[in-house]
Amino acid sequence: MKIQSENILDSLSVITDSQLSADDYATYLTAHERAELENKPDKKKHLSAMGRVAVKNSIRRDAGSAIPYHAIEVFTTSTGVPKYKIDNQEQSGHISISHTKSIAIGGVARNVCGFGLDIEAIRVFNENTIQSFMTDIEWTQYRTLQGENKSLFPTLMWSIKEATSKALGEGLRLHPKKIAVKLDGQLQVEHISVRGSKLEAKTTWTLFESLYIMVLIQIYEKS
Repeated sequence: MKIQSENILDSLSVITDSQLSADDYATYLTAHERAELENKPDKKKHLSAMGRVAVKNSIRRDAGSAIPYHAIEVFTTSTGVPKYKIDNQEQSGHISISHTKSIAIGGVARNVCGFGLDIEAIRVFNENTIQSFMTDIEWTQYRTLQGENKSLFPTLMWSIKEATSKALGEGLRLHPKKIAVKLDGQLQVEHISVRGSKLEAKTTWTLFESLYIMVLIQIYEKS
């Protein structure tokens, strides 16, 4: 197996559970952001807070200056797409956030039509679940694989589809079987099609701590 050579960790920020406590919320989050978290269960609240801090770190790095954390406000549109403001002015950059278990990631991209991140813990899927989100061609490819490639394939495929849905701004509204992913024999992405139309996109992925898969997709043209 050959992992994508580009280090996507250079394009995003990672926050672990041990790096942020509830006592830190007031330091990094605006009053409005903290109020939004109050309606979430404790575990989801903390993961959401971690995600917002992670994406703020990426925004600060992208801007090339130490923007105060409270000057950046992350919010969600009525369609579920994350956006951000700096000094109360909505920005044009695309942001994406993902979290799983005790890790959150966030990133920002410019000059693209869509941007999506996903992080997933590598896990074992039963065959019924795999067939519920893979296309027939993907399922056939999975059955030909062996060893590490076969064990990674379902989680990687799921993560690519999640990141693609986010990049398109569709989220859970887009059934994963509507996203067709072509991987080569080394599990590198050759192309992605959505509802039969090929995306003009760049997709990279990496293993993180040997336990997680991180995927980043930038879409340059939507059909």
